[in-house]
Amino acid sequence: MFNYTPEWSDAAVRRFIARVGIDSLDDLFALRAADRFGMKNKTADSPLLFEFRKRINTILENEKAFSIKDLDIDGSILQRELKLKAGPVIGTILHELFESVLDDPDLNTRKKLLEIADNFLKQHLGHR
Repeated sequence: MFNYTPEWSDAAVRRFIARVGIDSLDDLFALRAADRFGMKNKTADSPLLFEFRKRINTILENEKAFSIKDLDIDGSILQRELKLKAGPVIGTILHELFESVLDDPDLNTRKKLLEIADNFLKQHLGHR
């Protein structure tokens, strides 16, 4: 399941949303409430779960990138702009870009993502 604490960073909450999937959040919270209800001396309601759900809703209202397909860039743009061939390196770069956007959603612009991708190629893959 999950073990939320208020110390989770916003990036950690975004990663949680990305891992679970937006469409599965309601079901997961319903399952968690049922699990709590089934435990001895527990109620379905939890102030901590309420706080967590509130944080998730705030992030969902203000941000838009919760999967690689939500990036402001795709593999064809990477190929064209960075002169790359199709292959696994494109997926590796997109994953790195997505991780960067989860850390800082303001990076989700074409220009910034291309800069990050170019730097990633130079530092980690020996390209450029």
